[in-house]
Amino acid sequence: MSASAMRWSSEDLAWGKHANRRLEEIPELEWIQIGRGPRGRGCGTSWRNFTCSIGGEILSVPVRCDHRDCPNDADQWVEDTLKHVVKRLRSTGTFRRIRFVRPAPRTAEEMRVQRADVIAEAKRAEISGGTILATVRQTRGIPRITWHVVFSVVRKVGRPIDQRGLRALLTHAAIVRGSSSHGLVWWGDLSYRKRPKITFPRTSLHATEEKYFSVVCREHGCRAIYSSTTRRPMGSLIDVAPPDLAGGGG
Repeated sequence: MSASAMRWSSEDLAWGKHANRRLEEIPELEWIQIGRGPRGRGCGTSWRNFTCSIGGEILSVPVRCDHRDCPNDADQWVEDTLKHVVKRLRSTGTFRRIRFVRPAPRTAEEMRVQRADVIAEAKRAEISGGTILATVRQTRGIPRITWHVVFSVVRKVGRPIDQRGLRALLTHAAIVRGSSSHGLVWWGDLSYRKRPKITFPRTSLHATEEKYFSVVCREHGCRAIYSSTTRRPMGSLIDVAPPDLAGGGG
């Protein structure tokens, strides 16, 4: 097999038009469900190769991009996000949810104003903090957005939602195509400024060589060192989840 058939070219490795951008850089927002965007760089089509530091054996791991947009990895984003929501809300049982339906915002400014209005309404209902996410559907050809405010059970406001329902909600979460903005926003007592020590999963992991140093050779128990990215595996096949590859994806 030729070298060009094995290795990625610089064009293949570039993010190009699929690079996620800040909302302000997107002139008109296009809302999509998670998993309905492009695959991440090399996801499902390439391999990262590592060399055992003791025996020199080559180990090959399938590339995962860990993008919420990606059809291959959206399910993993849902599971990671669900775990962090449960941790941040400090509840393992039932949460509560209220919904606000609005016309889908077309610009970043419209989105900020609309989301701020929803949070203000939640505060008027005496909800001190929580997370907010969106789902979008077409109504007579017009996109309508539903803002879902999820919070801990503190009083009889809204409707109860358990982890199964929250997982289903995350599966249908809407994001702006090509945007690097968060799929969920925390506000009030649970905002990042109020509780900075609690982290949240990345919404877009830019896979670079530096993030792939944690593959362990099972035969020798040593850490294998990243060597290359290729279209075909160059060594023994192993399957490692993205957080293990990245040393604990965050």
